[in-house]
Order: sequence, then structure tokens, then C-alpha cells
Amino acid sequence: MKNKEYSISWSAIDDADLTSILKKSYPKILKRVEMISKPEKLPFLNILDVCEGTYRGNKISRPEGSHRAFYLKDKGSEAVMAIKGTEAASSQLKDKMQKDRNDKLPHRPWSKFENFIYREQKAPLAMLFNEARDEAKIGVKYQVSAFKSFGFFEEAPLPLLVFKWSNKVTEAYINTISPFLDNRAKNLLFPLIETYGLGGTVYYYPYLPTRIRFSDKQTLQSTAGKGRGQLLALDNLINIVARMLLIDFLPFDFEDHGIGQCVAPQNVTLRGGICDLGSIKKINEISKDRTYILLQSLGTILSRTATEMFGSSISDTVYEFENPTTLQHFLSAVIHEKLYSALCAQSQVYSLKIRNELRSYYDFDNKTLIKVLGLK
Repeated sequence: MKNKEYSISWSAIDDADLTSILKKSYPKILKRVEMISKPEKLPFLNILDVCEGTYRGNKISRPEGSHRAFYLKDKGSEAVMAIKGTEAASSQLKDKMQKDRNDKLPHRPWSKFENFIYREQKAPLAMLFNEARDEAKIGVKYQVSAFKSFGFFEEAPLPLLVFKWSNKVTEAYINTISPFLDNRAKNLLFPLIETYGLGGTVYYYPYLPTRIRFSDKQTLQSTAGKGRGQLLALDNLINIVARMLLIDFLPFDFEDHGIGQCVAPQNVTLRGGICDLGSIKKINEISKDRTYILLQSLGTILSRTATEMFGSSISDTVYEFENPTTLQHFLSAVIHEKLYSALCAQSQVYSLKIRNELRSYYDFDNKTLIKVLGLK
């Protein structure tokens, strides 16, 4: 990738706290940052379809559902470096847009990529620069806070670098995708591109983050160990969320409705790790009343994620309405109880005080919520 086609706007080296942690505990990651920050060293994969291959001696992967990112596997470990946003410069962009144009959504007169624009106001096979910048910014705050509080980075993206595409690449992207979008999509997307430009991020993940939403039922069951592994994955996700709440972060706010939260099925891995940290918010920036409603929504989203996590391995009963089913009602109660227990356990292990808003919602004193949910 020629350096003149992109510029680096931020790297982990620019953050003193993150650099200090990496230098002491993860020197190998710091070296990777230094390497990819050099001219023309940004990894690039031209292939936009699902694939496995090699790149400069390292294994490379674009798993199912990864339209805007590919993964470079670390030698000697299962850790990966994710490169998100380079798809905008692929020579296969036109062919991929053509295939999408020919594959309309069921009962809709538009394609999957157009639907992505309508629902999320994001660029198909590309990343808006402000999205890349903001996701890295909140991701670093979250991960540094987690490391200082717990002594380790969370099972979540660790931002390493943010880059911005040149005007030449951005204009070529617009010209390539324009014939395949209707006016509604173009009117939504192109002003955003003109305002922010296109960019991307590079982040570290401890393993290939295969998402629940993009795994078939057979993979879900076989990978998760026929039930037991799925329970471990759910417990892992709950513990991650509990620790997130303890260090004063929420997984999402109302503005993230419909555009993807880090705890939703499309952003949770088969092991219960989380992805796409752009939805994370600081609790102290949100009112108490709003926080209470968001915690209710959190229970709903986690219940949906758990439902997809277990696939068809749990029997469900439809009483009268398909949604909510008895399983979803049960899972909601289980999720709240698990999160309550995890908050208690994690706060004791790491000697962290539980915020009053959380104590009030989960009703630590009287456990009214648990009674309402039918747990006791």
C-alpha cells in the first residue's frame, strides 16, 4: 500500500498511558505498531470474498460477515491484528458491488449494502474517517481503564492505529460505488464522505473474532462444545459487561439503536468476547434516568445474544406469540441474575465500588427486580 494514498492520523505511540502499558507488558504489540506506522507498511488484502491465505509469511483471514475488515494472524499464537477499512481501495470493489446489486433483500427493493447505509449510515466496504477515529478514541479509554483496574486488557479490540485515505482514493471509491446505489442511499452516504472522508483502523484481538451472527448452528454447537462451551461463552460475556459497568462504561446509548452495539449478536464472538467498541459510552455522561432505561435495554440485547449463541441447542416453547417466546422470557431472568452475581463477584475481586445507579437498578438491598422477573 503506497504511503501517498493514506496518512496515519493516530497510533498507540501517541497515547502515553497505552504506550507505557505496551512497553512493559506487551512489547511485541508495540513493535507491530512501530512497523505498520512506517511508510507503505499498512497491510492490505485485495480479496473481498471470504478467504484464507498468507501475507508476508503470516496467515491471513477474511471470515464470513467481515465485509470491512480482515485479520492477520500472529506467528506462534492465535492472536490477530485486524485491519479495518482498506477494502475501499480494492480493485475488486466494483465486482463486489455488482454482486450485491444483483442480490436484493427478500421483500425489499434494495440490496444488503444499501440496507447497511439506510440502517447504520455507514459506508459499505469502507469506513468513514470519523467512525474510525471515534471508535479508536473510546476504545483506548476503555482498554486503558480496564488494564489499570484489572491488570489486563479486556477481550475486546485494542486500538493500535487510525489512518485516513487520500482524496484520490476517496473520489475513486465514490465513483466506483455510485452506479450501484439508488438516490436515497447516495443522498445519505455521499455528504458524510465529503464531510469526514474515508479511513480505517488497526487493532489487536487475542484470537480470530468469529461472530455469533455469522456462524451457522452447526458451527455454534461444535465450536462451543455442545452446550458447555456456550455456557462458558455466555458467562465470559456477562463478566466482561460486569467489569465494563464497574469501571463506569455502558455498552451503548440510544443513539446506537439499530446501528450495532458491542454486545449484540453481530458483535459478540463465539467465546463471548466483544467487538466494535464505537458504541461504548461513559456512564457519567448519561443521566440517571437514562442509565436506568439503558440497563433495561442491556438485559434485552444480552438475552437476544444468548438466544443466538445457543442456536437450536435449547428447546423453545411458543405459547401464543413467536416473540417473546418462553425461552426469551427465561433468558431475560437468567441474564439479570447472572449480571447481578457477576457485579458482586467482580467488585469483590478487584475491590471496586458499584455505582449507585447500578445498585439501584439491580436492587441489591431488596432484590425487587429479581422477584419481578420471577427468579425468587
